[in-house]
Amino acid sequence: MSSDVHRLIEGLRSRAHDPARRRDEVAVPLEWLEGMYGADVVDRALFLSYLDDGLVAYLPSGAEEASAYYSDASRGPLHPPVPVAEWEQAEAAIGRRLPELLRRVYTEVGDGGFGPDYGLHPLAELVEIHWKEREAGDLPPTWLQLVACGCATAWYVALDEAAESPVVQYEDDGRGFDRGIVHTTLPLHAWLHAWTVSE
Repeated sequence: MSSDVHRLIEGLRSRAHDPARRRDEVAVPLEWLEGMYGADVVDRALFLSYLDDGLVAYLPSGAEEASAYYSDASRGPLHPPVPVAEWEQAEAAIGRRLPELLRRVYTEVGDGGFGPDYGLHPLAELVEIHWKEREAGDLPPTWLQLVACGCATAWYVALDEAAESPVVQYEDDGRGFDRGIVHTTLPLHAWLHAWTVSE
């Protein structure tokens, strides 16, 4: 399995270090897009939004236009990998060992900012969100939120099944955990692998 994990880490690194591919949706300034590709480019956008610098179009990860816009951007993680000592402090704060694969992702690829939907949370946020949710008592204490998806939906890894570390998608409908919508998906390694090949 170690060669599989090595390939997975390399696949994650390849996407995480490329600003045109590090998330499922890539923001590109609309003015630049229209200047390069014409006004019809708006039809290819997933959606438009205002950011600090003006109107941006969100394109699918790896889209030709996004790759062109980011062609001169530096390659590397959005946030550098965390030191192993920092990872161990986070585990102590959470009160349990986290999946070994997750440790490798954070200590070898980067401290979040890449991955499905809005990308993995930075490590400090993982700990903060975990404790907030634990204190609220709304979710199982063995769930660790990895990624926010928007619309009260998030991806979690279930820590009580360390061998497989299943990933769970939970949608909070406002009526409590028992009534929320839960989908158990793939084990952590398969979930991450699926993202590396999803373009």
